[in-house]
Amino acid sequence: MNFPNTQILNFFDNPYDIIHFADSLEYERNLGTYPGARTEDMSLVAPEFFRFLCQRTLSIFYPGITDKSSFVYWNADARFQKITYDDLVDGTKTWVHDDREATFTSIIYLSPNMLGNGTGIYLPKSTGDVYYSEKSKVNHYQENSIEDKEEYFKELEAHNSKFYKAAHFDSVFNSHLIFDGHQPHKAETNIKEGETRLTLITFFYQVTAPYFPLGNMRKIL
Repeated sequence: MNFPNTQILNFFDNPYDIIHFADSLEYERNLGTYPGARTEDMSLVAPEFFRFLCQRTLSIFYPGITDKSSFVYWNADARFQKITYDDLVDGTKTWVHDDREATFTSIIYLSPNMLGNGTGIYLPKSTGDVYYSEKSKVNHYQENSIEDKEEYFKELEAHNSKFYKAAHFDSVFNSHLIFDGHQPHKAETNIKEGETRLTLITFFYQVTAPYFPLGNMRKIL
């Protein structure tokens, strides 16, 4: 792993303007590999905002990111995501997973007064295969497609029981969580009927830099 688990408070200077912008966008549901609905990638919708978001995020680890002499390059995908009670079985059931295609993932929590809907960081209890069974690895979050909820809960618990929670980051309004893409994690949700969990999720791919934060730390012997 190359990036530490990090939570920054008060990330945006104008969070309510960001919420207003997010609410003006269109959202689409997927085939069940994540709960709720997401927007298009911000690089296509709002390129200037996308550039600002990525540079501000990367500046946490690379202070000179805006300098022309900076040798930090990246690809990223940033989308707003909305999750409601109806998007999850019982409003709470989520799967431990990783974002291994991403160098690191960032999540900005944008729902005021909605604590208890953050992210848990997990570690496997043992080495080996920790992925979903063939029966359960498709359509995790399409509740209408789940014919046998008892079997669904059984598969989910069997999978999640392979991990133990190492850390929890709560959904503090306007806080920004960053973690390595290889780190197992899951949404820790307690969404009530009528509530919406709004986040801005960015996957940073192919980050090229003179150093990585944890790699730099390990050089100190």
